[in-house]
Amino acid sequence: MTEPVGDGVQAGLLPWQALTAACDFPLAAPLDARLDPDALARDLAEVERQVGPEGRTRVPHMTGWCSIPVVAQDRPGNVSGTARAALAFMPIMRDFLHRTGLCVTRADLIRSEPGWVLDWHYDPLAPHRAEARLLLPLRTGPGARTWMSHEEHHWDVGSCWAADFTFPHMMTNDGFERVILALDIQVDDAARALLPPALMRDGTARIETAQKACNMMLAARHGRQPAASA
Repeated sequence: MTEPVGDGVQAGLLPWQALTAACDFPLAAPLDARLDPDALARDLAEVERQVGPEGRTRVPHMTGWCSIPVVAQDRPGNVSGTARAALAFMPIMRDFLHRTGLCVTRADLIRSEPGWVLDWHYDPLAPHRAEARLLLPLRTGPGARTWMSHEEHHWDVGSCWAADFTFPHMMTNDGFERVILALDIQVDDAARALLPPALMRDGTARIETAQKACNMMLAARHGRQPAASA
């Protein structure tokens, strides 16, 4: 049974969580790659020292920065994105991208403060699609949780995760600052060599189940019955 974690998660399973709990495929899995936590901490500290206000995004309800672009998609027609200033201060990430040969379309450092909640939503990113998202924690604490529908995850610094973000997911952060690097990548041969095979299987079932799960989530948000799937 799912325990309460934050706004949007209640005791027991929400309808879309019950749906995915009955499936036999995972929604998130680690890559067979780890990065040095101490090196990541040094890189993040250097980014925070070197990148000024013009390179940071802020929102009114947060006391510090919200996001820092690392790779931006600002050239129409180009698949790969353009490196931003922050990447120059992240040698461990430059080495990781060089070694893996990943085609990065966008990358952002995303910061959340204690008590922060990102409620249920979904994105068109998954290993079985043309574009996927990797998450690499750089600073976190035990209260940081990611819910991939019914799956509850705490991702430690140095780990690298992929997930099927076409399913409803949410994030909560109780008690400690959290910074993750979100890497959006093209699912090409280099990516397929790195992505967890279990997330690339069952494509048809994933598409159909994700549609149903998202319909349930949207229906709950708007207080109506879920629409029938095509």
